[in-house]
Amino acid sequence: MKHSCSISFKSKTYQALVLVSLILILLFKWFIYKGEFRQVGRSILLSRFRPLGTLEEELKLPPKDCDLFTGNWVFDSITHPLYKENECKVLSEQVTCIRNGRQDSLYQNWRWQPKDCSLPKFKARLLLEKLRGKRLMFVGDSLNRNQWESMVCLLQSAVVSPGKKSHKKSGSLVIFTIEEYNTTVEFYWAPFLVESNSDNPWRHSIKDRIIMPESIKNNGDDWKGVDFLIFNTYIWWMNTGYMKILRGSFDADPIEYDEIERPIAYGRVMKTWAKWVEENVDSKQTSVYFMSMSPLHIKLKS
Repeated sequence: MKHSCSISFKSKTYQALVLVSLILILLFKWFIYKGEFRQVGRSILLSRFRPLGTLEEELKLPPKDCDLFTGNWVFDSITHPLYKENECKVLSEQVTCIRNGRQDSLYQNWRWQPKDCSLPKFKARLLLEKLRGKRLMFVGDSLNRNQWESMVCLLQSAVVSPGKKSHKKSGSLVIFTIEEYNTTVEFYWAPFLVESNSDNPWRHSIKDRIIMPESIKNNGDDWKGVDFLIFNTYIWWMNTGYMKILRGSFDADPIEYDEIERPIAYGRVMKTWAKWVEENVDSKQTSVYFMSMSPLHIKLKS
């Protein structure tokens, strides 16, 4: 009897250990695959241990000869929206449709579909890997600011921990930092690219906008050393057929200026900008882009 009881006791002990082990394994799996820890673990694996080549293989690019500009807007409720307005805090008031009273949100589900090929879905982590240790900066007017806002909204969705991202304003420069990737996405307010009396990002609603077409504010020091520069100047050139060109100094009283035709003034600005790029940009380090026309963010008139 004693021998039988001993065997029974050992058997029950073994079963109990097995049961406890199974429970611990299940709890561990639940902890790993539940909530934020799962996202953090996946983030670390993707960003640290997964080869970038593997990420690129998942991104199927359209053929080089495909016309990306001929196509239609299609409704997509599967892959869109790429981000939601209420989840992105950097959006300026004038582009927050839902916050301003729009009742539907389906406009966020439209995507561009080229006629003869397909664009790959935007992958925030792939872009973050490309930007690791680098600076991306938009320079220009409020249209380029919108581009910066959209880029930040797209990228921040891949950053799990709120403490790993920050938003800082300093004069004309706004910097969004993603610590995990040691990268910044920045915007510099320069509506005419050259120096003007509208260079204050918070007080630029001026009736008489005056420019200095041969001068760039602070010699563009904040633009130097950036890895990706995206410039634009557009919307403020549409207000009048003539531009006011400063004679003398903005400190003069009264301020004196000449008026010249808009295309001539724009040409002078482009020459100044191109000269700055040529003299200050190392093409081996920095890629430079110039944004052309884009839709305005002005309320439609009924």
